[in-house]
This record gives sequence, structure tokens and C-alpha cells, in this order.
Amino acid sequence: MLNVGEFLRIGLRLDPIEWAWEDAGLDQRVRQLSVDEYVSRFELKDDTTRYFVLQAGGIQPENKLLTLSYDELDALLVEGMPESVLSQL
Repeated sequence: MLNVGEFLRIGLRLDPIEWAWEDAGLDQRVRQLSVDEYVSRFELKDDTTRYFVLQAGGIQPENKLLTLSYDELDALLVEGMPESVLSQL
């Protein structure tokens, strides 16, 4: 869902939400644990059953996904899109 939404945003010349996430760094509600070189586990501090493992170095902007509901992510992705696009979703 994130990839499709970001693709649409870029096609509409809107800034990808991942840019803001990159600038913000690690969400304070998320813990990053090193698993191996260039492999990290990102988990929600309040619910460690919600996690994912990424094979990339550094803090990844996708860590914000752990803190969002489906509806919250949907709202972020469509923010700023023209009505002509929203009416077709």
C-alpha cells in the first residue's frame, strides 16, 4: 500500500511521505535492534509482537508504519491529492 501510494504521489508531483519520515528519524515509539550487519529489527515499544526486519543500514523511514493504523496511513497517502484522483480511488 505504501509503495502504490508513494508512486501515485510522485506521479501527481506531491512530495513522498517517506521524505518527511526520513527527516524525522526513528519514531520515539519504535525500538531498533541490530540483528546482524546491515540488518535491523524495528519493533513497537508498547507491543513487541508488531515488528519487521529490514536488510539495510541505518534508520529506515518505514519504521513509522509500525505506529500507524490502515486508516491513518491511507489518510497520509491521499493528503493533497486532487478530488479528480480521490474520486477514482
